[in-house]
Amino acid sequence: MQRSSSTKLQATSAKRTNWWPSTVALALISVVGALGINQKLTSDSANAFGGGNLTGNTSTPPAPTTPATVTKSATGDPINYPFGTIQVSVKQVNGKLTAINFLKEQASGGRDQAFPYLVQYALKANGSNFGNLSGASYTTQAFKQALDSAVSKL
Repeated sequence: MQRSSSTKLQATSAKRTNWWPSTVALALISVVGALGINQKLTSDSANAFGGGNLTGNTSTPPAPTTPATVTKSATGDPINYPFGTIQVSVKQVNGKLTAINFLKEQASGGRDQAFPYLVQYALKANGSNFGNLSGASYTTQAFKQALDSAVSKL
């Protein structure tokens, strides 16, 4: 009977060792297949988003374009009013007034004190759309006319 036990043991051993190579082969095929699928999915996803791989896209995006700076300057006509003459030049950068300079700023009776305020208000309003300066109505109106004359030539 011993022979039959040993034959059964050998037969059982043989059956156990027969599954081992196929299991290893199946596991190896699964890992290789998973890597292939992962590579395919990664390259498809990358192509859907502009190419390259997702982890290290080496293509550089185009640099953002900055709009060109447009600078204009103009000189207005001299404007005569009861207290003197006003003439200005203006500088505009990208549609915004950045400087107003007096070429003629004649004003009698201390009315020339209004000029710095008028320039400040005009720059803030980006033109002549601001109220009159109290006590300097004629000077304000003449300044606005001189400013409009210069801006119309831009």
